[in-house]
Amino acid sequence: MTVTTNDTATERIAKIRGTFLGYEDHGIFTGILDLDYGGSCQGAGTLCLDYNDPELDKRVESTPGGVHRWITGCLRACGVDQWEKVAGRTVIAICEDGWNGRVIGLKPLPTERGDVFMFSEVSDE
Repeated sequence: MTVTTNDTATERIAKIRGTFLGYEDHGIFTGILDLDYGGSCQGAGTLCLDYNDPELDKRVESTPGGVHRWITGCLRACGVDQWEKVAGRTVIAICEDGWNGRVIGLKPLPTERGDVFMFSEVSDE
């Protein structure tokens, strides 16, 4: 269900069906929220939370505290205090315009506690 639309984003109500925080099949540390819009689904927050450092010859955290900021931002947007409580929460997904546009942030429903979290708070660093 679409909630509102403005010049830059569409807001859609979504239930978080599940989460992934760990190393995906290429060895990249990432976080993903599986959103269900009630008829279609989409992954959100699919950020690479590390990078390959050629000098160290290994993958390292992308920014000091970046993983922490991503996790706490998701917790705040969901209005919960534990990662295990994220799955099952209903939030508003802030998406780029267009059908199935990329999710750029999350915010709580107007009746729930929480704060807006834009993924760029971590990915732009």
